Amino acid sequence: MMKRRIQGLALSLTVLMLVAIVIGMTGMHIVFASEEDDTVEEKNGRLDDAEDETVNEEEGAVDSDSADTLEDDLDVVTDEEVIFEEESNDLEEEKLKEEDLIEENRIEENDTDIDLLNESELIFEGSPIQVGDEATAQISTDGTVVYNGTGDLYDYAYDESPWYNDISVERVVIGEGITSIGDCTFSGCTNLAEISLPDSLNKFGKIVFFNNRSLREIVIPEGVTALPENMFFDCVSLESINLPQSLEVLDSGAFWRCESLTEIKFPSSLNEIGNCTFFGCTGLTFIDLPTSVEKVDVEAFRECDHLESVKVEGSNTLIEEKAFSYGEQSLVIEGEEGSFAEAYAEEENIDFERIAFE
Repeated sequence: MMKRRIQGLALSLTVLMLVAIVIGMTGMHIVFASEEDDTVEEKNGRLDDAEDETVNEEEGAVDSDSADTLEDDLDVVTDEEVIFEEESNDLEEEKLKEEDLIEENRIEENDTDIDLLNESELIFEGSPIQVGDEATAQISTDGTVVYNGTGDLYDYAYDESPWYNDISVERVVIGEGITSIGDCTFSGCTNLAEISLPDSLNKFGKIVFFNNRSLREIVIPEGVTALPENMFFDCVSLESINLPQSLEVLDSGAFWRCESLTEIKFPSSLNEIGNCTFFGCTGLTFIDLPTSVEKVDVEAFRECDHLESVKVEGSNTLIEEKAFSYGEQSLVIEGEEGSFAEAYAEEENIDFERIAFE
């Protein structure tokens, strides 16, 4: 009985040992399979990483090439923009030069801010009137008087001009070809504010703009050598006048009581200033007489009450008595030592300042 139990236990142990061996072998297989799977995964991972690195390197190379290409393109675009900007600047400069040239031509052609009118746009009243042997004039409904033709315009007595005391005359356009304006042509045109003179004009008559109280500015064409007596008599609104380099004489009373005139630049061609030429020009404070001026006549600047300084550049400029009369402020005459100007200042008891001219 005991023997059978021992044999049964031995058999059980044997079975248990076999089971343990089988379980052990199965575990080793599982471990080996796991290790093999890990190895495969590692290999696959390394392959994937290598492929990713290769792809990344290729993409990087592509990106680098694209970046270089893009940078080159941007450089080209930038260069083109610079060239375009430079060309635009050049065009702008050329445009400004053209505008300046147009403005210079406008001044040279004596357009005193009057639009050169298209006669077809004007509505004229009545028929043209004869104002010269080869010239006619006509007034429009808006107060514009247009002169056409060639040669000299007629002289008139003070009250015989077609436009004498005509308050409807507001602007005058004298066409190219007209060579002179006669005596008293625009006398009493108190509303005449603008006038355009042609390059062909070379002569004015006396008292042409007498009492033109609305006239503010005017450009005298080159070729005119004299402004006759009382030419701008009582033009109280005249502020600006451009004198030509051809001008030689300013006759007596030419700017009588032009009280709004604050400055005037004399050309280097001017020889003589007549008596009472600037009588009552109270806006003047400074006068510069060029060396070309040989004579300043009696009372040429009488009642110029705000005149403070007179510069006489010529040592031989003859200044007649009472040529300068002034208000309560002190007047100073500047000139060379030993000049006629110094002698005049001493005689009239006016302060004199010696200066040297080059």
